[in-house]
Amino acid sequence: MVLLVVMAGRAWVMLVQPEINFRKVVKKYPVGTPAGTILKDYGANVELLRSGSELGPEPTEEEKKRYIVYYLDLPRDNAHLVFNYYQELLRIVRASDASKLQ
Repeated sequence: MVLLVVMAGRAWVMLVQPEINFRKVVKKYPVGTPAGTILKDYGANVELLRSGSELGPEPTEEEKKRYIVYYLDLPRDNAHLVFNYYQELLRIVRASDASKLQ
């Protein structure tokens, strides 16, 4: 009986809790949220990083708004946040799906 309780607890921590954390992030930060707001909420625990790709020599305003320039990993919340040139949130991806962005 104890073994069953321990296994259920592990399943909760490994499978259910990351999904709950991810959904909280999605609800809390709508598209267009400034990176500064998210960084302020998480404090020194996270860092906004530049993506490996760059915009062209003279990007248009539309390219600046849609192109992925920055990202932020939130491993505890199972989330990968993607930002544009203006550091506005473009989308939130599950950390396991983040490799598909590259």
